[in-house]
Amino acid sequence: MAQMRTITAFIRPQQCDQVKLVLVQLGIIDITLSDVKGFGRQQGSLQQYRGSDAEIRLHRKLKVEVKVDEEMVAPVVEKITFAARTGQVGDGKIFVSPLQKVVQVRTGEERVELA
Repeated sequence: MAQMRTITAFIRPQQCDQVKLVLVQLGIIDITLSDVKGFGRQQGSLQQYRGSDAEIRLHRKLKVEVKVDEEMVAPVVEKITFAARTGQVGDGKIFVSPLQKVVQVRTGEERVELA
């Protein structure tokens, strides 16, 4: 049995359609998307609100999660990187983690993965 991995990508929301397209082209149909806020290297930004400068510390990002067999990790990471890249600071990050256990809520069936 192939090892399963979780790929979690934090990307710019405007890159969502391109990332979804490349994932579907790879045959991945189970995709979880979440709106999240955070910051990394770009830190906060200075914006005007009602005539006053205000530092906004959190930036809107999109969290994309997929579960794939281990042999699909490299192509998925490559395609997400290509589709999400704008060349600017704040393009995001991709994390790959072992998937250790899956429980089907409806049936209670468990699938245990060996990392």
